[in-house]
Amino acid sequence: MKYFLKIYKKIKIFLCLCLLSGILFSVAGCPSQKEERSGEEISREKKAEIQMEKSPITDQEAILFGQELERTLTAGDGMMYVRSMDWSAITDAVLRDLPENREEGTYRRKDVLESLSQSGGIARRITEKVKRGGAYHFLRVKNVPGAEKEKKILAFRFIDPDGGVDYHDLYIHRGMTGSLMIYDIYLYFYGEKFSENIRQTLVPELYVGGTSGFGDMIVEMSEVVQILFREHMKTIEMLFTAYEEGDYQKTLDIFDALPEELKRNKSLLIIRLNAALRHMDPQEYLFVLADIREKIPDDPCVDFLSLDYFFQKEMYEEALRSLDRIEHVIGPDAYLNFFRCVANEFMGRPQEVNRLYQQAMQQDPRLKNDRDFRRYAPSRGTQQTGPAEDPSSF
Repeated sequence: MKYFLKIYKKIKIFLCLCLLSGILFSVAGCPSQKEERSGEEISREKKAEIQMEKSPITDQEAILFGQELERTLTAGDGMMYVRSMDWSAITDAVLRDLPENREEGTYRRKDVLESLSQSGGIARRITEKVKRGGAYHFLRVKNVPGAEKEKKILAFRFIDPDGGVDYHDLYIHRGMTGSLMIYDIYLYFYGEKFSENIRQTLVPELYVGGTSGFGDMIVEMSEVVQILFREHMKTIEMLFTAYEEGDYQKTLDIFDALPEELKRNKSLLIIRLNAALRHMDPQEYLFVLADIREKIPDDPCVDFLSLDYFFQKEMYEEALRSLDRIEHVIGPDAYLNFFRCVANEFMGRPQEVNRLYQQAMQQDPRLKNDRDFRRYAPSRGTQQTGPAEDPSSF
């Protein structure tokens, strides 16, 4: 177990990229002001914009957009990511079917839009991670049939320099000016879209205190859970506060005091998991992981969580099966061979480690720059018959 604790940061699937304690994606800066033009010029421009908006996005356009996003982030410039976020569309998704007015006061769309777009957010966070040795790799374009037209999705891999990996599906459409915009992001670790992630945590907080419930407007939560969120909102706020202040034992204690129905809410489960991750007792983390796997066994995020659990429990065959299921969901990705190399190294299979490394390098040469993956290069991988004696070198 001591060895696992030392290599833990390199095994864990990426946690906390977008913590549910109020940390939101946001935009730094604002678009430049347009010069005043005559009504006729504006009308002609508006017609052109509408026509451009209707034109379908080609695969080549989507590929170039994904490649340029990767290139700018690799160069340390996150502004393309920032400026490509369609916060208006994301706000609409977060607040769909919700009333602006309630007896307690008014909550306006523009306030939500401002809260989502005022301070940096994921683009800045990813840029900082890439600068420190991480990577944001464009993988492929996905074409998904839609009700009216085909949807374009850009698949990305995010390698955290502090350890772990996450996958993002960027949903893109054409903005009013004809440029491609990101109108939502599917977060594989959470097993849901960003707008859904924010909606289920933001909405109960914003509409707390109502007398008639939410009815059918919030489809993500049952009426019982909606009522419990309102009744226990102060406790939930205390849970977030304890976590933000670094009191992880208190965070876990507050969670344990919640009703059973709320203990199954994924947003709160993730906060609990992050608190357990930082707890002094490593067994607490394993306990919470096992509990989450029991509470939400069919959720897409469970395999991401379980992978770390299997490694720490030395269940390598289960870890390999979990990796296969993850790859089935996200699509082919050579980086998953890194985790396969780790598992096979512990099982004493140096030839398989070498094969997996070579396969990954052929599929994605960018991984030759990954510091941790390089330790499995043939000059070393073929000589090793088990875990390295010096875990700190991992």
